[in-house]
Amino acid sequence: MFRNTTVRAKPVTFAHFSLVTGVLMLSLSFIGNCNANALVLSKGGNGDTTSDNILVPAGVSAGGADSTSGDVLLEMDASATVIDTSSGDVFLADRAQANSVDTASGNVTLGRNASVLGRIDVGSGDVTLGAGATSGVIDTGSGRVSIGPGGRCGDIDTGSGSVALSDGAFSGAIDTGSGNVNLAAQAHSGGIDTGSGSITLGTGARVDGVIDTGSGSVKANGAVITRHIDTGSGDVILNGTVVEANVTTRSGRVELSGNTRIEGALEVRSGKCGGWFNVGCDENPHSTVVIGAGVTVVGPVIVRENVTLYIHSSARTGPVQGGTAIKFDVERPH
Repeated sequence: MFRNTTVRAKPVTFAHFSLVTGVLMLSLSFIGNCNANALVLSKGGNGDTTSDNILVPAGVSAGGADSTSGDVLLEMDASATVIDTSSGDVFLADRAQANSVDTASGNVTLGRNASVLGRIDVGSGDVTLGAGATSGVIDTGSGRVSIGPGGRCGDIDTGSGSVALSDGAFSGAIDTGSGNVNLAAQAHSGGIDTGSGSITLGTGARVDGVIDTGSGSVKANGAVITRHIDTGSGDVILNGTVVEANVTTRSGRVELSGNTRIEGALEVRSGKCGGWFNVGCDENPHSTVVIGAGVTVVGPVIVRENVTLYIHSSARTGPVQGGTAIKFDVERPH
């Protein structure tokens, strides 16, 4: 906890933020709890409070801000070192800066071109970065993570929260348990790993690493994946997309269309039933693979039993192993 070296202001209401077209608009509101106090930090001052809000005025470089249930606001061009709250929200207005942010259940919001030089750690709150905002690693338990246009961050790790990167945003590797992952047009990330969360990649999106899901689907339109795709039961639907390694699934449906190119092999592998309780376990559930017009699979197409394989007459593939392809000439097989 920090030593309190603040100036107490008269009662004011705290600031409210609204994210409009990627820009964090700061507007003071005098509606609501008009009796809320705020500790106003001066240059180099530290704030330590139980329930009061903490305010760093525009352009002021303060020390640390520590509040149990109060919110923390850095106005435009303000800065602080460590920000720590239990349930209070954290707001950094345009071009504000902090070294790190840690909150148990509060939300964290960064305005346009604001930055957190180190980590953002959140228990159950959401994390939102506005246009051009930056941070290091973002780690949240159940909160959502949203990166605005042109925003940048390090690795993202969530338990059940979804992850969304807007147009042109960049992140490191993304790891979620059940949260969905969406990369908009021209967004870039490191590898993506989900348990049951689905993954959607927009036009020009790029994943510099492996995509690995358990039951989540992978859908990409005009994207690039620099390593392999591997799903358990999740579908793989690729249109006009390049995968620079293998595509593998156990029981997911695979649909390739629109000049998609797989540089490695395409495989539907056998599963394994292990342990003492295997009632109803099917090692080779039925699956369907459709390789559409103009698609290229450089490596072999490897299928197990109980897979229906369709290959368009204009598609180019390596040798088919483990099954027989059904040729078709229409847009989609019947």
